[in-house]
Amino acid sequence: MDDLSTSSDQSTSLSVERIYSSRLLLTRCEELDLSFVVYCTNSEEANGRFLSTEPTNLVQVRQKFADHYYWNDDSKTYIIKSKADNKRLGIIRYWRNSAEPFTALYAVKIAIPDQRNLGYGTEAQAIFVKCLFDYFHFTCVEVHTDFDNDAQRRCLEKIGFRLKDTETYVDIDVQRTGRLYQMNRDEYQAIEQYREYNA
Repeated sequence: MDDLSTSSDQSTSLSVERIYSSRLLLTRCEELDLSFVVYCTNSEEANGRFLSTEPTNLVQVRQKFADHYYWNDDSKTYIIKSKADNKRLGIIRYWRNSAEPFTALYAVKIAIPDQRNLGYGTEAQAIFVKCLFDYFHFTCVEVHTDFDNDAQRRCLEKIGFRLKDTETYVDIDVQRTGRLYQMNRDEYQAIEQYREYNA
């Protein structure tokens, strides 16, 4: 985590539309991004072996966009881009836990295969976690990951998450075994790497 910084054109924390790190730019999902969203949702290549594809098309995604699915008070979707060339690399999204409104859950994917294992997923998640605590004021953040996804497990542990539980769940009709990781505000505030990079 060499450069944890955030930026917004708006003055309130609920309008954070652009999040910066040393190599990445996380931007609000806009209409121009919807073809990329379709690719990320449909493509086995984009999802890898730990996520299931969800058949969709541009018409359906445009309707979800019009219905504010990708950006509302309880959920926000960002496109992960390279700062160097503005290339889209993946998607990261959070949503509010309906049973625990001060808890956020998030999901992330680096959708371009040759951009994986370069640290982009770790960098995107670290700055995203900082934003969830500092700007959206959640008191707890949780992440589900497939039991065999060792890369994501190492990433989550590196950025400060602890294993809360193991679980079974259904992912688009596929039965999976997974892990639930969690970080609360006290744990977040105790991590020196996050304290060093105040926006």
